[in-house]
Amino acid sequence: MAKIDLDLIHAARTEDLEDSQIFNLVVLGDFEQDIINKLSYSGAHLLQGARGIGKSMLMKTAEAELDKNFTEDRVLAVYVNFKTSTLLEGVKAGNNDAFQIWVGAKILQATYEKLIELDLISNDTVSDPFKRIFNVKSMHGLKDTLQEKIHLLQRLSQKGNKNKIIAKLGADFINKVNDITYVNTVIKDIITEYKIKKLVFLFDEAAHTFIPKQQEIFFEIFKLLHGGKVAVKAAVYPSITSYGRNFEVGQDAILIELVRFEPGISG
Repeated sequence: MAKIDLDLIHAARTEDLEDSQIFNLVVLGDFEQDIINKLSYSGAHLLQGARGIGKSMLMKTAEAELDKNFTEDRVLAVYVNFKTSTLLEGVKAGNNDAFQIWVGAKILQATYEKLIELDLISNDTVSDPFKRIFNVKSMHGLKDTLQEKIHLLQRLSQKGNKNKIIAKLGADFINKVNDITYVNTVIKDIITEYKIKKLVFLFDEAAHTFIPKQQEIFFEIFKLLHGGKVAVKAAVYPSITSYGRNFEVGQDAILIELVRFEPGISG
């Protein structure tokens, strides 16, 4: 058996796979393809299912299909995985909730990396809106800047001089990224700049890695991002997800229940 086949067999979870390996491993029936189609549609959807049932794989497959057809359809899929949020439980960045800033930064980082991946942005892209916003001259400089800011936010949960970390983050960055309306404006600028017909956010690990208060903040952001050419999808767990008082399942997002398991789908 070829080495690559052994690699695929021993991939325990979706995050073990490279994007190019998704199509080699996933097995899709009509049920799964229908869910992938819904994840590609406009609007807000919640992909609900138990741990390990295949939510991540379906989201990554939806992203891969949209990427494959991007040149023709101009639908941009941005997959965002949230893993280290528990580090920010109850943490403040000045007077602001560090978790909300972290979510905004993760969204911007994932969007920027997707634009680079699809060759929409390069070092010589004069009209790169991210460079204008963050006053960074090079593509790689901005990637490093966003990664550094996320790392600094996560360090706020550690013992030490938090004032120094907040100073490195910078008041301008904190104020901009904490304002989800501002983040939304950046996203709309990107849609216009690169002639994108629709931008689909695929938010994974958006339930069990967040404490209830963080979940409520996230779903408020989820609501604010959704609208017009921006579609939002989130993987959630049944029963334990806390949406908050201002979010109504069915009204603010359509529920997609993943209750069937097929061999070859693992997430």
